[in-house]
Amino acid sequence: MLGRVADDVWNAIGRPANDVIYEILYPEGVATYAEGDVNQQPDRMDLLAELLVANLHSKLPADRAAAFAAEITASSTALRALVDAARPLVTRVELAVKMRSAVARSIAVSLAALKRQWKADGISEADIHAIIPDRPRPKKAPPVAT
Repeated sequence: MLGRVADDVWNAIGRPANDVIYEILYPEGVATYAEGDVNQQPDRMDLLAELLVANLHSKLPADRAAAFAAEITASSTALRALVDAARPLVTRVELAVKMRSAVARSIAVSLAALKRQWKADGISEADIHAIIPDRPRPKKAPPVAT
């Protein structure tokens, strides 16, 4: 939608090869508003809508600019609702990943302590490895052909 609106604005102002005001609206192209953290995208979209409503470009009819801005605002509102709905789930996943790492570290420490205790109790290294084998090593990636 953002790319289509940028193209429609460019068409509405006469498809110039170089236009200062268009460059102000889209300093890095549509990527200015479409790329980056999705949590901030609704705010970037709202900023573009505000710039269009301000009718900075004399060749862009005010009614078309307002229509573009309304479309962008409707999309940013919908995206903001989705981002807000997903935020608690994203937080839960981030926390679950951290908790998993903490459990893995705790298990590794406990396993090392158990192995030390068994060695102290006189169990041989071979017997310990028969009970608790070493972690498998990752396979080496094949060499990249050039």
